[in-house]
Amino acid sequence: MTELPEEVTRVVECGTLDVLVNNAGIGHACALLDTPLDLVQLHMETNYVGAVRIIQLVRASLASKHALHSISDILRVELAPPGH
Repeated sequence: MTELPEEVTRVVECGTLDVLVNNAGIGHACALLDTPLDLVQLHMETNYVGAVRIIQLVRASLASKHALHSISDILRVELAPPGH
C-alpha cells in the first residue's frame, strides 16, 4: 500500500490532523495453543501492522505538528516572566 486512503488524504490536505488515535483492533477468546496461525496473522495484520501503516502514511503531518508543539514549549519557557 503506497497510496493514502481517500479519507486520510482528505484530512491531510485540510491540514487538520492534530492527533492520531490507533484504537482499531480485533480480538477473540481462545487459548494461544488452540489459535489457528491464520487467525494470529490476521490479528497482527490488523492490530499492529495496520497501526504502523497509518502512522507511516501520516507521519509528515504528525512530525510538523510535533515540531510546532516543541517550538511553542520553548517559547513558553523563554517568554515566561522571571521566576515562573
